[in-house]
Amino acid sequence: MAFGRYQMIKHYTAFVTDPDDTQAAVQDIVKQLAPEKNALKNTIGIVHFSGTFAETDILDLLCAALPFELVGCLSDCISMNGQHDDTALSLTMLTSDDVFWNVSTVDDLNVKTTEDIMDELAALFYALKAEEKPKLSIPFLPSLPHFSGNDLYDTIRTIDDPFLLFGMCALNIEGEHNANYVFAKGRLLPNMCALLSFYGNLEPKFYVDLPVIYDETYGDYGEITDVERSILKEINNLPALDYFKKQGLISEKNVGMAVSLVVVPVIVTFPNLRRSKVACSFIGVVEGTEYVYAARTVEQGCEIAFSYLDGDMTLTRMDALLDWVFGDNPDFVLAYSSIARSWANTNLFAEAEKFAEAAKAYEEKRGSPFKYSLAYAGGEISPVIDDDGSYINMPHNFTMIVCTF
Repeated sequence: MAFGRYQMIKHYTAFVTDPDDTQAAVQDIVKQLAPEKNALKNTIGIVHFSGTFAETDILDLLCAALPFELVGCLSDCISMNGQHDDTALSLTMLTSDDVFWNVSTVDDLNVKTTEDIMDELAALFYALKAEEKPKLSIPFLPSLPHFSGNDLYDTIRTIDDPFLLFGMCALNIEGEHNANYVFAKGRLLPNMCALLSFYGNLEPKFYVDLPVIYDETYGDYGEITDVERSILKEINNLPALDYFKKQGLISEKNVGMAVSLVVVPVIVTFPNLRRSKVACSFIGVVEGTEYVYAARTVEQGCEIAFSYLDGDMTLTRMDALLDWVFGDNPDFVLAYSSIARSWANTNLFAEAEKFAEAAKAYEEKRGSPFKYSLAYAGGEISPVIDDDGSYINMPHNFTMIVCTF
C-alpha cells in the first residue's frame, strides 16, 4: 500500500535475509512490492545487498522478475522498516506519474586516470542537465585508490549551476577495493560509478549528522609529506604504512584489512585554507605498496591527528538528528551511515535499532504506516546548508546522511 495523501512519489519496500534460495527470495520480494498493482507511470528500484548476496544470481533474477530498472551497491548492516541483518538485501521501489529518472554510468574506472574519470563525469553532468536540471542525483561509487567521493565532489563543483548529490561509496568490509560492487544497467561491477537522477515534481530535503569532535585528538600531529590526491605515500617522511603501524592502527597480521583504519577518525588540517579541518577516513592499503588510501583527497603539507568516535555520543547525537528528520513529517526516509559509526558500538546494530524505535514512534504518532531504508557506506556525500540558506554539495566521512522526498 502507498503512504501519504499528496505524494509525488510513492514508496514500497522489500527485505530478505536468506541468500541460499534465491528463487524463493525473488518471489518474496515481488510479493512485498506487488508492482503489478502498485507501479505507476515511472518506476525505479534502489537495491542494497551484502557481499553474500553479491555472490549469488539474485540480482539477475530480480531484473528478470521486475518490470523496472534497478540501481544500487554493496553495503553492510542493512536495515529497513525495523528489520536489520549483516546478510541482507533491501529494495526500495519508487514510483510516480510526475517524477521521472535516469540511470547513467561511467565504466572501467580501474583503467582510467583520475583526470579522465573527472572529465567523463563532468561531460555526463552537463548531459544530465542539458534539457532539464535534475532535482537530485544519487551516486553509487566504488571505493578506489585513485577515485573517491571527494573527487566526485570536486568534479560537480566545476560545472555551471550544479545539481544536488546524495549518495554513498559501496562498502566491502574486507577492505578490498576490487570488490566494492555497484549494480546498474543489469551489471554488477567493482569499477563502475552509477548515478540515479531525478526530474520533475520533487523537492528533496537533506539532513546530516557528524559526531566527530574536532578538538579532541590524541598523539602527535603528522605532516603529509608525499601524496597523490587520496593516496598517502609518506607521513613525516615515513612510508604511510610504516607511520600507521607506528601508531598501532595496522599490524603485520591485518595489513590487508581496513577495519582498524576505518573506525578511527582522522582530522585533517589544511594550512592553506584558513587552517580548516575535515574528518577523513583511511580505508585501505594500496595493494603491493606501502601507501594508504583515503576516502577523500588531501594535500601535501596537511596535518593529520587521530580523534575518537564515541559510540554513546554518536547515539545521543542521533536522537537529535531523528527528531529533526521526523519533525518535518516525511513520508519516506532514505539514509546512509558510515560503517565506522556501527563499529564504534559494541552492538553493531545499535544505530539501526534506534532508527527503528524512532520510526515506530513516528508511525504511531502520525497514525499511518511509514517506510525507511538504511544502509552503511564507505563514504557519504550529501548537500549541507550554506551561510545563505542554500544547499551545497559536500563529501563526508563518519556521518549519517538522510534524504526525504
